[in-house]
Amino acid sequence: MWNLAGRFDAVRGTELEGRIRNMIETLFHGTISGVPDDAPKDPVDRQDHLAALALLAISEGNGASGLPEVTVLIDEQTLVTGHRHEHSIVDAGLGRFGLPIETVRRWACLGTVAPVVVSADGVRLYLGRETRLANRAQRRALRVLYRSCALCDVPFEHTQVHHVSWFTRDLGCTDIDNLVPLCGRHHHLVHEGGWQLVIHPDRTLTVIRPGGARTTHGPPLTRAA
Repeated sequence: MWNLAGRFDAVRGTELEGRIRNMIETLFHGTISGVPDDAPKDPVDRQDHLAALALLAISEGNGASGLPEVTVLIDEQTLVTGHRHEHSIVDAGLGRFGLPIETVRRWACLGTVAPVVVSADGVRLYLGRETRLANRAQRRALRVLYRSCALCDVPFEHTQVHHVSWFTRDLGCTDIDNLVPLCGRHHHLVHEGGWQLVIHPDRTLTVIRPGGARTTHGPPLTRAA
């Protein structure tokens, strides 16, 4: 078993993560070879496994080419002027606030920054019963809302999208209002541990445990300006 680790500055790290994320998207959708049968079932371990396969595919020159796509949250004033102000937002996730404004503006010119559009025409955030899996636009929108699992501090990148009203059991819809990110542990507790979730209009979550005990989580800290 090989373990590879590295340290990168904010710019190179974000660009590398963008390439890895793009390759994971490709692997998930099966346009290279599909997810291997021996991939771990645990969501966090599975994500790490796919990231390793994606990095290997990138190093071998396989898969999608081109510039990495990264998601950066930046307020309009900072992007336009190129200067930080008291309420500037420049966030690429995972606590990386060290990106130079000039780099973000360059990415914007190159088209490598993925804008998160919640309500514009053409961005489908409400899929109904058409499909079980959340689409890319929905995952981007959730990433704007959540830094982590909706119930703990596990980073968003290590979560899976969960239907609060289950797609199969409750005939729930794949709509953004019914989707939250959950880490492997909490996803297991919901599906196998008898936990029930209730989502409120402000995205506050009520957790009902077996026996009736209730706790409230959220609402998430929206990172968009």
